[in-house]
Amino acid sequence: MRFGTGILELQISLARELKMRSLRLLSPLSLLSILVIAFPGTFLWAQFGDNEQFFPQVAVGGTISTFVSVHNTGQVAATIDLDFFGSDGILKAQGSVTVPGGGTETVEIEIAGTDVVVGWARLSSPASTFDSAELFQIHSAGGDLLTQVGVLPSSPLSHFKLFVRKTGGFRTALAIANPDSVDVRNVTVQLFDSTGNQVGRRDFQVDPRHHLARFFDEEPFFTSLGEFEGLAEVTADGEVLAVSLAQEGIPLATIPVLAPASVLDPGVVQTEHIADGAVTAAKIANGAVTSEQLADQVRFGGSGDRGSVRILSEGSVSAVEMTYVDGTGVLDYEDGSTPGPGGYFQLADGQGHPALRFFALDVNKDGVSAGLFEGLNGSGNVLFRLRESTASEGSGVFELRGKTGEETFRVSQNTGGAGMIRTLDGQSNTLSWLTSINTPSGIAGYLSLSDSSGANLFVASVNTGGDALLKLQGADGKLRLAGTTYREGTVGYFGLFDSSENEIARLTGGTNTLAGERVGSLHLFRSGGSTMLAAGNTPTGDGVFTLHDAAGNSMIYMEASQTGGGYFTNLNSLGNQLVSISSNNHAVSPAGIFRIYNAYGDPTAGMNGADGVVFGQTKSFIVPDPDIEGRMIRYTSVEGPEAAIYVRGKGRLESGRAYVDFPDHFAAMAVSESITVSLTPRSIHSLGLAVVQTDSEGFTVRELAGGVGSYEFDYLVHAVRVGYEDYEVYLERDDGLAHALEADARPLEHRTSEGPLSKGQLFKTESGKPDK
Repeated sequence: MRFGTGILELQISLARELKMRSLRLLSPLSLLSILVIAFPGTFLWAQFGDNEQFFPQVAVGGTISTFVSVHNTGQVAATIDLDFFGSDGILKAQGSVTVPGGGTETVEIEIAGTDVVVGWARLSSPASTFDSAELFQIHSAGGDLLTQVGVLPSSPLSHFKLFVRKTGGFRTALAIANPDSVDVRNVTVQLFDSTGNQVGRRDFQVDPRHHLARFFDEEPFFTSLGEFEGLAEVTADGEVLAVSLAQEGIPLATIPVLAPASVLDPGVVQTEHIADGAVTAAKIANGAVTSEQLADQVRFGGSGDRGSVRILSEGSVSAVEMTYVDGTGVLDYEDGSTPGPGGYFQLADGQGHPALRFFALDVNKDGVSAGLFEGLNGSGNVLFRLRESTASEGSGVFELRGKTGEETFRVSQNTGGAGMIRTLDGQSNTLSWLTSINTPSGIAGYLSLSDSSGANLFVASVNTGGDALLKLQGADGKLRLAGTTYREGTVGYFGLFDSSENEIARLTGGTNTLAGERVGSLHLFRSGGSTMLAAGNTPTGDGVFTLHDAAGNSMIYMEASQTGGGYFTNLNSLGNQLVSISSNNHAVSPAGIFRIYNAYGDPTAGMNGADGVVFGQTKSFIVPDPDIEGRMIRYTSVEGPEAAIYVRGKGRLESGRAYVDFPDHFAAMAVSESITVSLTPRSIHSLGLAVVQTDSEGFTVRELAGGVGSYEFDYLVHAVRVGYEDYEVYLERDDGLAHALEADARPLEHRTSEGPLSKGQLFKTESGKPDK
């Protein structure tokens, strides 16, 4: 019988293609890819008569023949479905076969053509149990059988080991498939050598319904693996299908993976560990065990509406008690009320002290059905309790208590549907509180911490709109810290407060409505409420930093512009600038500018970084008078309509002639055409002196009237400095230098005359003024 196209619908989307013209074309990887085996581990084949079985490696098509034998373990006909998934997780083929009760069918999965599809298979029959096995054959291009392998189905595993060997032509491989249709499997492979030392680790993922088969010296395993003998340990975060296989030349073999052995707790017997039919009710003689024949360790009793079973300890003390309570007070609540009727189960210690109790009560103290589970110590104090909550708490409560019975921890659900976690101090005072949505107050999440008096000192909450709130207060009830994701037009707020509940620090993230951008601000306040420090943004998004005096007036102002400029100014108590430093972005002369102002805010001196010009009313030096203590001497620079340099000195006339050389530094900096020379003779017999020639190296002097005198003379030489030949005296107002000399025209909007900020006000980053 074959699954042909009439029975099995094929959807082929190859993960890879194997072109099989003859056996010589099959590489080791190709042989691995087409091998169909399922050997899940030591004695961990699918159970006899399962209704779902898996084969972790399947190949069909080309010269590959795959046969599936199915045995119906039931007594009526059963339909078994077969799903074949490719390595890419896509369903490639599916079909079904009907097998009579107790019968067997063998089917071949057949695909026309030379393409081979590789993946894994699942057999299932929800209403019936069956067994299955596969026979896999590889033929030559001429149809001769080359090799065949018979395999059993695999059970899903999450932890197993397998032997790894690579010696000569012998190689070990692992095939693995993820049968889950939703979750990715994260897989870890650890490699250990023959001495038990870990030599490698690889982590990879297998997507839902995907599959891979690789030798251990290939990706995603250990590509640098040389000659090796050892063990691989594989763990996954969910069940996978796996098989170990080996190849040496053409022959292929399977090596079982090793799965953890099932270990039973002492005294535990599970159904699968009892041979079928070894113990049956029919093999126990009728009446062989009766209550009268039991030693006096089990008692049956009851009266009226009460029935009970008791198992006694050696000292005839009740160790186990099961009772139907008629409401006469087997258990009293802590407030003295009596529950309604219900089931009661109790375990006790060797002295008969209750240690564990279960109750199923028709009515609790609030008049509703209730269940109760308790653990107690030898003194009868409840250590933990799981119960139906009171009418105010909702549907369920879990409690932990101290050794004297005082409650210290509670998990419950209130009537509004909120889950709550509370810690208590043993006096019923709540120390912490964590809850989820509470519809009446609009709170989506709430956390509080309290002191021993029950006063809230710390509160964090999220409302149903998604806004968060954080609050910290002292034992006096006054606010110390407040934070929220939204407050008065801001997108974030964080504040600190002193013991008088005055705000002393504030951090906000708001929206710059003028520029349409988000901005942030930081404020520090004095205890009186006035601003001491503020940092934020201007309406254009520039960064701003200010320091304030005791009245809240800005004394230091700094700004970083989005256009690349920076600005710093120091102000007096009148709000006038005293010093400013800025990066001038003027189109004509972008540069740094330093200015000093008088008390009225008018610039009186400064420096322009564009050309290094220093400007002011006068340029002086001031030194102490060496003769009179307490008096200073001030000299002021000579100024003129040019950038001039000078050199002066003494020369000597010999026989009415002299030549004076300029110093090298003067000659290098002087414009030769601009040189002027002034002469003063040092002789009363001089007929007068004249400069008859100047050049870039010096000048020539002659005595007037053909004189031939020999004496000394003084000279003073002036010249225009090289590079300043076109020095302009008059400046237009839009010139960069003139712009630098003007008073700073920017409005000081960071100033405030509205008084100190009070608690709770927010800083407006657009104007620097408090938001009332």
